[in-house]
Amino acid sequence: MTLLNILSKEPASNEVADKKPAKTQTRYFRPRYQILDTENAYSIEVDVPGVAKSGLEITLEDGVLEVVGNRSWKAPEDWKSIDNSYSEVAYRLRLAIGDSVNDGGIEAEVEDGVLRITLPKVEDKKPRKISVK
Repeated sequence: MTLLNILSKEPASNEVADKKPAKTQTRYFRPRYQILDTENAYSIEVDVPGVAKSGLEITLEDGVLEVVGNRSWKAPEDWKSIDNSYSEVAYRLRLAIGDSVNDGGIEAEVEDGVLRITLPKVEDKKPRKISVK
């Protein structure tokens, strides 16, 4: 049993559609990520290349941790566009969080295109060593 699971509500592909009308629909891409388990916390590392700190939104609601990142780039006004394959990109990752996480102590930082989220474990859920007498 894993304590952090990706929600099965999202499609199997890396592209995730928002539930807005078709004309205003945002296309999200599920970023690559890994979950690490340490003695005191879980650590989630999410690849969000090109996303500034101000473009990230992290929420926790009803046991679901959601990461949304938006990257946009605009050419300087004096540039003439020849090709426009570099456009806005939106990332979204949703993970179910188990009851072994202290949700009041969750922290996040972004550096070099990698978002690191630390989810401290609840004290009574941490593994402990039992001495043999």
